[in-house]
Amino acid sequence: MNLFLSSLAIIGEKYLFQDKYLVVPGYQAGNVLFKDLIRSGVNWVNLRPETPIGLALRIAGEHLARHRISVLSGNLSLIIVEEILLKLQEGGNLRYFTGQNITQGLAAALSSAIFELSMCGISSDALLDEHFICREKGHDMKLLLQEYEDYLLEHSYLDQPGLLSLALTLVPAHQAEDAGDIGDIGDAEDDQPIYLVPSFHQWKPLENKLIRKLARDR
Repeated sequence: MNLFLSSLAIIGEKYLFQDKYLVVPGYQAGNVLFKDLIRSGVNWVNLRPETPIGLALRIAGEHLARHRISVLSGNLSLIIVEEILLKLQEGGNLRYFTGQNITQGLAAALSSAIFELSMCGISSDALLDEHFICREKGHDMKLLLQEYEDYLLEHSYLDQPGLLSLALTLVPAHQAEDAGDIGDIGDAEDDQPIYLVPSFHQWKPLENKLIRKLARDR
């Protein structure tokens, strides 16, 4: 049994009846780890795999339903970025990308750049032309990101970074509600879920913030 599984075994025995979340980058990876747990004979009572996005949905699900907000898939984000690019080009608003064909490949590259910026908590307001070696490219990225943000807001959409950001704002209320359900305030913190995070995965900044906030930096 490797060190990671040994650690899970110790925690599983110590907190047998407490809810435990094994935070994984994807459910497939979680299933592989669970198969390893079973083969190793590790006690996995009340232990479940969950992704940062899954945790965010658990926290923000009621808010999303109440406000009729939909969460975008990556494919839909790509389509939106491509539509915005075409609109900006037709309107003569682009500088760096003005003469380029708006292909799906270009839209995919820019959609990926928007995702990475947003997962770092960077919005269009914080993005400046001078952050880029080529200021014309910085102008286009800032404009594209602003149009993308406006589109999501107008159509009541959230992408994955937006969902994580929303969940971060709702964590205190979520934890207070859990504590209230438990009843005894003195024992509430001891009965809060435990979040187990493999050290071998590099989380995006917003993912890491959510995990740490849920785990109360423990």
